[in-house]
Amino acid sequence: MVYTNGDNALSKCTKHLSELHAAPQSCWPSLVKRLIDGKWTVEQTNAAVKAVLAVKPPRGYEKIFAIEKLQEMTAAGQDPTEVTRLSIRAIERARAGMNLPHRGANSNRLDLGSIAIHTREAAGC
Repeated sequence: MVYTNGDNALSKCTKHLSELHAAPQSCWPSLVKRLIDGKWTVEQTNAAVKAVLAVKPPRGYEKIFAIEKLQEMTAAGQDPTEVTRLSIRAIERARAGMNLPHRGANSNRLDLGSIAIHTREAAGC
């Protein structure tokens, strides 16, 4: 997919595109669009790529938040921090609402039978 603003904008952006190459390939279309729309300098392009590469899923939630999706959001100019914060809040509220038994100091595992009972009670079964 090639973005232009009518006068072959990318032909004058070889250094910019070289900077964008460091970003994940799935982020390139969004970054190129923002590059052209925002008339970025090479330094602005470099900063945008660094922002994409700096994105990390919240600690402890790496399996829930795919790094690729967070990077794509950043490449599109969105801040994934708010999405992850609200999602974690919802997860924690759901856990609290399930009224799960806490692991004791001497316990190595959760009692899955208790969890099933608590889950059914919370669901109204």
